[in-house]
Amino acid sequence: FPSHEVYEGDIIYSEQWIPNTYKVIFDQGEFCFVSLNQRESPYTNPIHYVRYFKVIGNIYENPELL
Repeated sequence: FPSHEVYEGDIIYSEQWIPNTYKVIFDQGEFCFVSLNQRESPYTNPIHYVRYFKVIGNIYENPELL
């Protein structure tokens, strides 16, 4: 699992997949990430699938990241 604390609404950056930027959501009892561009990847994935990531902001304090 990533060692970062994550919260719903965080925007994370990871070089593990393309695109590199994802939104964190809470879905079916666990934190997941979803592409900011739903056309590229409409699927949610559990956050533990990301080995290395960096929280670059959140949708509440940094809406321009969306």
